[in-house]
Formats: sequence, structure tokens, C-alpha cells
Amino acid sequence: MKQSVLIFAISCLLASCGSNDSADHQHPAAQTSNVNKAVLEADVTDGRQVVVLLADDNMKFNAKEVKVKAGMPVELTLKHTGKAPKVTMGHNVVILRPDVVVSDFVERANAAAATDYIPEELTGQIVVHTRMLGGGESDTRTFTFEKPGTYTFLCTFPGHSMIMKGKFVVE
Repeated sequence: MKQSVLIFAISCLLASCGSNDSADHQHPAAQTSNVNKAVLEADVTDGRQVVVLLADDNMKFNAKEVKVKAGMPVELTLKHTGKAPKVTMGHNVVILRPDVVVSDFVERANAAAATDYIPEELTGQIVVHTRMLGGGESDTRTFTFEKPGTYTFLCTFPGHSMIMKGKFVVE
């Protein structure tokens, strides 16, 4: 009898250890990955669409998709929320025109260290870009999407674009 009670108690204990349905008990890495799946919709303030993208030392933006409207100014702010310096963990945000072959652009950007990984010969493929930021820095740019469509955004620091990318969906 004592043995069956002991087996029952151990079974209950093991079963409770494997379950983790509560968000309050979620592992910090899982919470970070959820941040990277967010869809941001611009806040409209004083006739402009305000978008704040966050980038961290884990090479993640806080959004994979941003929704805005064509023909209305967009005020885009990139904030590097990490602590690492620009030379080791720099971040920018570059929004490319819809017809750009992203892999070709990234290959050229990786070789453009002298211009903070913005290839001067390809600036015609860029809608807008921020400057390269180190931990704690931010940069704001105001621009307008003239046409609806889907525009890729990414960080051009070498190796980052594989993870740090998303879409601006312009309606």
C-alpha cells in the first residue's frame, strides 16, 4: 500500500513538472521569441504614422510585420535597446523597394563597411534607412510610401539580415 501511494505521489510530481501552460512561468527565451513575431500597426499622431522598431543584443527586432498606409508620412524610429557597441553589434533598419532581390542587396551590403553597410551604388533600391546604431542609441527618419505593397526591412550589419528582417505592409 505504501509503495502504491509513493508511486502515485511521484507520478503526480513528474506530471506537474512537465506542464507549463502559464505565461507567467514562461522561459525568458520563449518570451523573447514571441516579441519577434509581433505585428505593429502605426499610431497616427498629428497627421503622421509613428512606428518604433526596437533592436536588441540578441539580433531581434520587436516586429516581423509593420502595417502603414500609403500617401501618409511615416515617422520611423529605431532604438537599439542593447548595450553592445556598434562595432560588434550594430543595428540599422533599411527598407527596400518591392522589386529588389534581397539576397543580392545583402551580399553587396556586407562588403560596404566604409559606408556602414549601405552600398552607395544601390541607394536607388532603398526607400529609407537609419544610421548604424550601437547600444542605447536611436535614430528617426520621416518618409512616405507612395504606393501600396509589401516592402522588406532588414538590418545590414553582416550576418544580421538572416534573422533581423520583416515586412512593411503598405495599404
